[in-house]
Amino acid sequence: MKKLLQMMIAAAVLFTAAVIGFNTAFVRIYDKQLTERNVIVNRINRSICEKFTENGTSPEEIIADGSDEWKRTYGKDSPASIRYIPLKSRSEDIFYSAADKSCAVCCVRGGDGETAGFVEYRFDDDSFDTLRLCVNIFLTAGFVLAVTFLAGTYIKIVLPFR
Repeated sequence: MKKLLQMMIAAAVLFTAAVIGFNTAFVRIYDKQLTERNVIVNRINRSICEKFTENGTSPEEIIADGSDEWKRTYGKDSPASIRYIPLKSRSEDIFYSAADKSCAVCCVRGGDGETAGFVEYRFDDDSFDTLRLCVNIFLTAGFVLAVTFLAGTYIKIVLPFR
């Protein structure tokens, strides 16, 4: 019985290490992607602000003209959509919020330093949460199967010879 307990503890330690290792790596990869997205948003927003301040071109035109270039420059990390939200909107029932990590909202200022509006950046969701959940379920199922296999092997093979 002592041998079975040792094998189960070893299996528990192995699977715990696998779960902790995966989740740690996952968090690092996810944080790296968020950092890269923030850098891209800052670069694009700076470009929009500079062109708006220097040329007086409307942010909508700047976004329309630059979208293809930004997609080529930043590739798969570029925002899926970029939308300008004027500060003085005629519709009073519109509320915009950056409520998740697939969205960023940045301010656009004019030459006088006054806020002219906001630019909303939306990214495609890479379904990291679904992947993380699936791998954790797989590891948990593997642990349950390993413990079941160890217990079954011990009970059917080792115990009869004692």
